[in-house]
Amino acid sequence: MPDPVNRVRLRRLSSCLDSFTTDAQKYFSDREKCIEFKESYVRQHGKDKAKVLSNDVVKNNLGDNVYMQSKEKLALETAKVCEKLQNKTELRLFLREALFNNGEVSFLAIKDTTYKNDQLFKVFEQSDVLDLLADKLFPCVSDAGNVPEDYNVKGQKVLLCYYKDSKKKNIVEIEVRNDSDIHYRQIRFNMYSKDVLYLLLEKI
Repeated sequence: MPDPVNRVRLRRLSSCLDSFTTDAQKYFSDREKCIEFKESYVRQHGKDKAKVLSNDVVKNNLGDNVYMQSKEKLALETAKVCEKLQNKTELRLFLREALFNNGEVSFLAIKDTTYKNDQLFKVFEQSDVLDLLADKLFPCVSDAGNVPEDYNVKGQKVLLCYYKDSKKKNIVEIEVRNDSDIHYRQIRFNMYSKDVLYLLLEKI
């Protein structure tokens, strides 16, 4: 599981939140319509054909649908965020806000239950964490999902990745949380502690 999980509203991500209507009930209602259509298609044609069903076909059948529109708007905004975070100064400022609340927190502590699994808390100074992560991480957007019963669009998350053994691996997932009326239009920042510890313990 991702650890730690922080729910933050960062100004650099406000445009991602604005991709979604403020009318949560309309969003969830249109989401049900979309999923009902896709589930019906799966029953009639099977999952394999549903996986290759184009989004244009879904839009032509459902018409105006804020759930689908929100996903498409979000994809445009995550691309802009990704472009901005290519700048290492911007990336460092972003991480400083997300991890250290703009400097109010001085240390990052992670209990090691995965990497060395010694159950000890490893504590790192803010400047060391930011210097290393800003240097090693780079942004990209998530690929489109492959769920036959959903409306799959690329770029629903901003990812921060690094190279491990010459392979790209995501270490942070930043997404808009819309799973309930209470948790609607919120930013969720997921950081994978094992990968963070790998970088920090190997390099510091």
